[in-house]
Amino acid sequence: MSQGAKRNYRGIILAAGFGTRLLPLTRLIPKPLVPLGRQTLVEMAIERLTGAGIHEIAINLHHLGQRIQHFLGSGERYGCEFHYFEEPKILGTGGALANAGGFLMEAPFIVLNSDAVCDLDLGKVLTAHELAGGCGTLVLRAQEGERYGRLRVDRESNVVDILGWLDHDGDATVSGHFMGAQVWEPEVLELFPRGYSETPKDLWLPLLKGRGVGAIKAYFYEGYFSDVGTWPRLLETHRRQLRIGVSMAKASVAGSAPPHPGYGNGFSHGQCLRQADGAPGNETGRQEEVLSRDEIEIAGPVWIDSTARFSGGVAIGPFVTISAG
Repeated sequence: MSQGAKRNYRGIILAAGFGTRLLPLTRLIPKPLVPLGRQTLVEMAIERLTGAGIHEIAINLHHLGQRIQHFLGSGERYGCEFHYFEEPKILGTGGALANAGGFLMEAPFIVLNSDAVCDLDLGKVLTAHELAGGCGTLVLRAQEGERYGRLRVDRESNVVDILGWLDHDGDATVSGHFMGAQVWEPEVLELFPRGYSETPKDLWLPLLKGRGVGAIKAYFYEGYFSDVGTWPRLLETHRRQLRIGVSMAKASVAGSAPPHPGYGNGFSHGQCLRQADGAPGNETGRQEEVLSRDEIEIAGPVWIDSTARFSGGVAIGPFVTISAG
């Protein structure tokens, strides 16, 4: 691999899980479609991939998979092409890659967990992978407890131990946990067994045992991260996304709240909502009633879809998301 070379990458989003820690919500809504502000979890992952120039994306499906496919469609509206891989019996994080092997074998690829919310710049991760020259790169965060599992990294950014499974006597100086993003060369697909498998046990460990130090590199990320795996973390992340949306909207549309596509922080300046599009400046041509501040009350931050309709006497917020319709 030449240093600094920029190759075409493919992506895969792991979206087959049951989301059991978010029951009863995930009985009806697959976890990847849980909304946070203006986007679902899986759309956030798609945005990170397309932002890094990746437009060929695989998505594995199991629990309520048809709902995910119906919601996302072909990928055209996201500027990319989706390739769906159904798993009648769930295959695990490793089995998902093997099942999509025909697609992933064509290029180096990046794997994203669909429930990881972060500000990670995937372009920087891909550049680091290109320069490092390993078989794979794991995105890690400096260790904070044992919740995500411990990986040891030496001074040269080589992953040297996983969960204490390897006896490494060398210079391991940093401990980190996995952030739900990893980059691989297509050759590693040959290592997976048939059927169910998991990447730590069935990919990371065999690579380190078989090829030694340098096979897997670490990229440390220091920004925001949440896996929204529990109700408290989901609610915390939801509130954060709404605050960010309101801040961005205020910066781009000064003095007009709630601006399109619908972030709002209240009616403190006498703004109005239209029934049809949730913001002044209706361009649909329809004659829509404007709701005055006496008829609707918003306590922000909130997110209101541009197609949402309202009647008088409505109170919204705080930390509320209103979808289309």
